[in-house]
Amino acid sequence: GCSSSANTTITVSGSYSGGSISGNQSVCSGGDPTAFTNVSSASGGSGTLTLQWQESTNAGSTWSDISGANSATYDVPSGITSTTSYRRKVTDGSGNIEYSNTLVVTVNPNPTVSKTSTNVNCNGSASGSIDITMSAGQSPYTFSWTGPSSFTSTSEDISSLYAGSYSVTATDNNGCSVSTS
Repeated sequence: GCSSSANTTITVSGSYSGGSISGNQSVCSGGDPTAFTNVSSASGGSGTLTLQWQESTNAGSTWSDISGANSATYDVPSGITSTTSYRRKVTDGSGNIEYSNTLVVTVNPNPTVSKTSTNVNCNGSASGSIDITMSAGQSPYTFSWTGPSSFTSTSEDISSLYAGSYSVTATDNNGCSVSTS
């Protein structure tokens, strides 16, 4: 029939959230993603909240702090060439850490074009042609040709050409493009 008693205090801190950031994006290699916006602010925890943006180029297996990126929003410098994940790390005054959602900037490869041209066989004849082959990028492709005497075409390959300089811009299904003459 012996008994004992003790008192303890349990402190329940307020909810702690890393907030949320704007969604996924797709850009062409070398492109400039739209700045990431703060959808909902980090909140809770104890003391002052410190923000630090992080990136991962291996689908979130490892994360690296982005130097100088410690505000609610972040604008990736232009020229991104590989698919990268981003998140916002939030540390409270007690050292507790929370994270925002993760967003992914998918980098689509730019298409490449190789060309084979056939010169005109006689001065003034329209016997030239240009055949192009697309690689990389995502089919289907669209084409915009320009040339001498207001020549235009939207075909992949062009023929019955007069001597002169011809230029094409090929755009893939992701909106990525390449130009060549």
